[in-house]
Amino acid sequence: MRRTGGIFVGSFLIVGAVQAVTGFIPTVPSVASAIPKKAETKQESYEFTGTSAPIKSGSLPEKRWEELVNKWGNKCKTLTPALLAAQLEQESAGFDRDVVEGRRHSPAMAKGIAQFIDSTWATEGLDANGDGKRNQFDPEDAIPSDATFDCKLAKGLKGIPGPTWKNMLAGYNAGGFRVQQYNGVPPCSFARCETYKYVQMIEQKTRKYER
Repeated sequence: MRRTGGIFVGSFLIVGAVQAVTGFIPTVPSVASAIPKKAETKQESYEFTGTSAPIKSGSLPEKRWEELVNKWGNKCKTLTPALLAAQLEQESAGFDRDVVEGRRHSPAMAKGIAQFIDSTWATEGLDANGDGKRNQFDPEDAIPSDATFDCKLAKGLKGIPGPTWKNMLAGYNAGGFRVQQYNGVPPCSFARCETYKYVQMIEQKTRKYER
């Protein structure tokens, strides 16, 4: 569920999330939560490597998405192609075509492969493919926009305790101001553990994209 991008004043994000304005909806926070999930098997422990190498060939549904992820996943030092791929998988409920192409939105009206809401897209969306349109249902625009917003958050949250990449992901999910409020990834006491689990699940998903 994508939130308003926010404005950094110094290192402080004074506007950051839909939740800050309208209130968090814990039971339906994202499109992924609105789609029935398959039972998940317990995964082995995994430690994020931070490699900037391209993701495994053929690991995304579309070759073009793979090219975009490999390019934009190196937008900044905090982000990696594998991390971006895992985030997009999480946001789009496993690259569900109905989600990616705009036939299904989250209850909060987050849209597309990167789950931007309209107000965030208005400030953070890019016309990355140069066709004169900023289209959140077009991965050619949405993937670069996701990566650019991630890096904006990483820069703004630099200095917050904990790994910057985790704080970046938490900021994407809950708003940068929440990361500042909790001085790191919000704990499970916040939003019924949604943000904490969001970061955790993306970390686990990252492994399958790393070479």
